[in-house]
Amino acid sequence: ARWLIPPPLAINRTEMEGKVVIITGANSGCGLEAARLLCSWNATVILACRDMHRATKAAANITASLPEHCTGKVLVRKLDLASLASVKEFAARFRETGLGLHVLMCNAGYRSDALKVTTDGVEMHYQVNHLGHF
Repeated sequence: ARWLIPPPLAINRTEMEGKVVIITGANSGCGLEAARLLCSWNATVILACRDMHRATKAAANITASLPEHCTGKVLVRKLDLASLASVKEFAARFRETGLGLHVLMCNAGYRSDALKVTTDGVEMHYQVNHLGHF
């Protein structure tokens, strides 16, 4: 059969041992599944999340799903992109670990029809979806 649009490409396993990945908003959805995949490829994945309870549950879920031989690690760290103080604290704590950063997945996002301003005086969408990641 001839395909108008070819079927999706398979994801090829990539060895990530020794690599460190930070994923924002990784406690659900695409961020959670990306974290699961990268951990299964032996990466150290940091779930950078606002809600520590949900992030801890996500980390436990990931850890329980990993194969026995897997050396991937999942860590949970607090990061609220709606607070630049939280972003600075997260960055300072990460630097203190001495780990290198190999991948940053800017997955967290905010969506609302209401106009909201953060405590930093910045419009919420702009700060969470753009400024906070950098």
